[in-house]
Amino acid sequence: MKRLLKVGLLIFLLTILGITSFAASQPKVIVNGETLELEEKLIMKDGSIYIYLGDIAKALNFEIKWAADKKAINLKNENMIIGIEANNQWYSKKTKNGTMTTLKFDANSVPRLIDGKLYVPIGNFTIVAGGKVGWDGEKNIYSIIHDAQLNYIQSSTVSVYAGMGKKGNQDGTLRQSQFKYAQSIYTTKDKTTYVADSGILRKISGDAVETLQMQPKNIKLAALKGLDNEVYALSTKYTSAKKEEQYGIFKIEGNNLKEIHTQNAKQAKIIDFDVASTSTMCILKEDITTGEKYIEMINLSKDTKPVKVEVKEAFTCLAADGDRVYLSSKNGSIYYYDIKMKTMIVVAGKNNVHQFRDGEEELFCQPRKLKYYKGSLYVLDYNVLRKASVSATGVVGSWQTIAGKATGAVNPKMSSGASEELLLSTVNPMDFCMSDDGILLTDATQFKIMRIK
Repeated sequence: MKRLLKVGLLIFLLTILGITSFAASQPKVIVNGETLELEEKLIMKDGSIYIYLGDIAKALNFEIKWAADKKAINLKNENMIIGIEANNQWYSKKTKNGTMTTLKFDANSVPRLIDGKLYVPIGNFTIVAGGKVGWDGEKNIYSIIHDAQLNYIQSSTVSVYAGMGKKGNQDGTLRQSQFKYAQSIYTTKDKTTYVADSGILRKISGDAVETLQMQPKNIKLAALKGLDNEVYALSTKYTSAKKEEQYGIFKIEGNNLKEIHTQNAKQAKIIDFDVASTSTMCILKEDITTGEKYIEMINLSKDTKPVKVEVKEAFTCLAADGDRVYLSSKNGSIYYYDIKMKTMIVVAGKNNVHQFRDGEEELFCQPRKLKYYKGSLYVLDYNVLRKASVSATGVVGSWQTIAGKATGAVNPKMSSGASEELLLSTVNPMDFCMSDDGILLTDATQFKIMRIK
């Protein structure tokens, strides 16, 4: 709230003083999950935030054609042509099917020539271009979603599965329980759910939520994965008995954490992991010195040395299935690594194209979580949950959307209702897991666990 008041006061002072540049830190602009590298800084004028037209046009895939006087332009992409003129509150738009429309905005928020360059109000232009924009004053972020083409699976509903909506570590029934920061979740084959909640482990069995007192006590848990009824946990950084900082992956055995794998924190960081049906644990790591990513594979059924596979892409998460490992990249694509053949190919998305698009020519904004379950690949793509079937040979089928509304809202409140109207956060950690009873989704900001069914 204090930050919002400061931002509001800053806007007021800039407006009455006629100042056109930010005195505070520049807001971050995110388009379809990708942070823009702006050629020119954002500018405040008459209460509106202006962005250099060249920056936002490039981000939304528009080509620019200037008039001779540099005051009027046409912007063209595969879906529309937009006409803009400096100091004119009217915008014209012609879609690819020939429909012509004009939109009028407030006279105080017209496109402006500033230092010889054309700037447009970020909100107005996004609306004209058919996008949605959200603003988070606390985190100083503008988030734009543009050209979303989602095909929702038959309507499902979202409801509160556990949690009162109050921050805490209270055990009890599903509706009486409290969560502090539920950041990871996994449901076993026997329908027992485990939650990594602000470092501690919570267990949900039937209608009961309980906190497990795990040993060793100094291990804090960050992520959960599993195979059938086996549950594994990735720790945050901790100090070992040898006084070394490290990360660890442990198997949950009652109230004990059985050490499976450790990594010296001065050498590498564990980003993600998963366990394949072949009992192979695949671990995505990042070298601290070089920043290079690599995968280590451990056979849980045999006492063998880990196998290291170097990868060049900036991978962020993975999911394992048999002899296949699926990895999502910051460039918006999903890759498939064949453990036996030792080959890596792109199986979904298109490199460096960030957009929501379902179907067989799918595109992704920013895959954040990747899961494999019963012949399907699930992706938490920025703020939308999507799914595609996978064949026995690893071919990924047509993509559909399970839940989540493509919106620019940065940190909305999740609510019950139709799955296609679900608003998911784009800035806070979220996780999900699948079972025959539906999909469970953590909501760290509202201290709840939601269910999609």
